[in-house]
Amino acid sequence: MQTTRVSNNDGLTIILSRFTPRHRISHAARLRVVIAVGIVALVSLSAVINAQSSGPGSVAIPPIFQHAAGTAALPGQQAPVRTNKLDQMVAMRDGIKLATSIYLPQGQGPWSVVLVRTPYGKDLQATGNALWTNRDYALVVQDCRGTSKSEGEYRPFMTDHVDGFDTVEWIAKQPWSDGKIGMYGASAMGIAANLASMMNPPHLVATFVMVARSSIYNQSAFMGGVYRKELNDIWLKRQKAEWVIADTIKHNVYDGFFDLAEMPKHWQEIHVPVYNYGGWYDIFSQGDIDNFVGLQSTGAGPAAGNQKLIMGPWGHGKIEEETYPTDSVVNSTQEAMRWFDYWL
Repeated sequence: MQTTRVSNNDGLTIILSRFTPRHRISHAARLRVVIAVGIVALVSLSAVINAQSSGPGSVAIPPIFQHAAGTAALPGQQAPVRTNKLDQMVAMRDGIKLATSIYLPQGQGPWSVVLVRTPYGKDLQATGNALWTNRDYALVVQDCRGTSKSEGEYRPFMTDHVDGFDTVEWIAKQPWSDGKIGMYGASAMGIAANLASMMNPPHLVATFVMVARSSIYNQSAFMGGVYRKELNDIWLKRQKAEWVIADTIKHNVYDGFFDLAEMPKHWQEIHVPVYNYGGWYDIFSQGDIDNFVGLQSTGAGPAAGNQKLIMGPWGHGKIEEETYPTDSVVNSTQEAMRWFDYWL
């Protein structure tokens, strides 16, 4: 008998043995043996793969960067739905009511809560809600003022600070909430989280902010005093807020008009740990870096010394010019869950 050891791509070692028979075996008999051995090998390999990909701490899910739908489901992961959904119109301090969807885990609670505030439609941002509820978080997704199903006038990023504060504190009073709230989101949703943190809601514990600016004057609206037409006009028209263009251009020379949303002017007032998730090719890459450095060194309370920053080879959406290996991307949802597991 001759024995050969062969390793396949999955790290399995298959032992192949060759017998020298005393009698000649027909071609058909040989074929039947080969088929039988192949079936056994496939069944064994399938069992190993399932065991590797379904156990605790599995890392079989490919990493991705999600910023358009902040709570999108992870590819390859079919989370069973264990969610109870509530829809509510939540009143702000001025009486305007904002459309809010609440996704609760099964059981009695109360639970820690992850909040997403969006101008893009709350239903889109909640497509992966089971990922949060299966981890025993309540997920709250809200339409920003004047967008989708919410009441009021839409003024991009001009009311998100107070509306964010009011929403966080409303959540803290609900029977299904344990009073520990985190905010999560990318781009517009990340900016909304930053603006809320500047108001220091007492029950906001931590935030996970992706690809968000730190300054209107130096990054998003202007650069060196020049209006960023290529960045603002298309977005504002798509949001049906063209009137903001003329209003913005009026303040191209610094006059303090946008100070309410200028993060550097409020770093010393912010108390929450922030995980800044930025991309080297992103339009707001400097914003993530500046917010990390500013809050790490000058933040108040738990903010000081408890910031985190990750920068990687991604942008504000798909990059056409460059292609990187799949393992160069960090899964933002998984990172957010780890961050909230620690702080909430």
